[in-house]
Amino acid sequence: YAPDGSAPRATSGGDSPLGNMVATAMWLRQGVQTDFSLTNSAGIRAAMVPGPVTIEQLFNIFPFDNSISRVNVSGVEVQKIFDFSARRAASRGCVSQIQIAGARVVLDCDGCTDRPDLVGPCQTDLDCPDGGECNQATQTCIATACARYIYIGADPKRPCTSDNDCTPPGTPVRTGSCDSFNVDAQGVGRCFKEIDPLASYELATSNYLAQGGSGFRILRANTTQFDTLIQQRDALTEYIRRGRPCGYDSNNGTQDGLKACTTDTDCGDAAAYACACIGHAGENGNTCTTVGSCETGAGRCVLRTCRDSVAEFHRRTCEGGRTPAAAASCEASINPCELGGEECKYLACVDNRIGNFTDNRIQVLGK
Repeated sequence: YAPDGSAPRATSGGDSPLGNMVATAMWLRQGVQTDFSLTNSAGIRAAMVPGPVTIEQLFNIFPFDNSISRVNVSGVEVQKIFDFSARRAASRGCVSQIQIAGARVVLDCDGCTDRPDLVGPCQTDLDCPDGGECNQATQTCIATACARYIYIGADPKRPCTSDNDCTPPGTPVRTGSCDSFNVDAQGVGRCFKEIDPLASYELATSNYLAQGGSGFRILRANTTQFDTLIQQRDALTEYIRRGRPCGYDSNNGTQDGLKACTTDTDCGDAAAYACACIGHAGENGNTCTTVGSCETGAGRCVLRTCRDSVAEFHRRTCEGGRTPAAAASCEASINPCELGGEECKYLACVDNRIGNFTDNRIQVLGK
């Protein structure tokens, strides 16, 4: 159940909530589990709308049967992959065309005159490395965009509270080098690791990109790629299903982690949560209600919006292709509000606990 849905694009032009979940699902999927993952934003074709997450909705998000490929890449190749991603972003209003997990990067759309590997003498654009342009007036290559501050993984032995803690003395501050999102009880994070040009990294990406789609020719030329045959859609589905239900808290003292209740008032925030149990669910129009008191130990606090939305889903299922009388009989046999309340006790919650947020893992400069 997605209380607020999940957006495939971010107003910042960088990483998006849905993109982060997709990339994380690829990155952590059993049988994949690489150093980092990368997929194309355009492959995520729809937003996840608020309400019950259905298989139909996941097919709308991923209408193509793209699978996950594992590819071994060097640090030099990682730099080239993200440099190309920066140029693609720059050509599209400085909006990132990739989504990633396990890595962080700054895509600079303003040009990179301080990169000696991207500048030099030229007569035509063909003389310039990695998509650079030749300035005919000066006969010098211009790097229109590039990637900076690329990090893969974190160093558990290097604690930090700011980027300054991860920057060697006397050098420019390494933007985004301190993990400020995953911190301990004292608010201390860990320094991310800069890529090593000579190191080898394992990348999880879509078979579409691995085959050179969207211009990723550097991946097409890589001979180490292995198609896992695990579809991106299936990886996201399984990743979401492993989540906890909305309202879960290990401190609630119950086996399922949901707060025990007998009436709605036991849930604390009665406007947001309702006490759900078998035999005590009613409805007022299309709004579910709790009737009477649940037996001790039987009730659990669930999101009201979850119970209402799931109940409405079952009502629509009953109405599909049936006569009014048959639909009414169907509803009477399943009690949509009771069923909705019971299902919300175990439906995974698509919220920030499973990564449904942006954390600036992709920053863009020049938007």
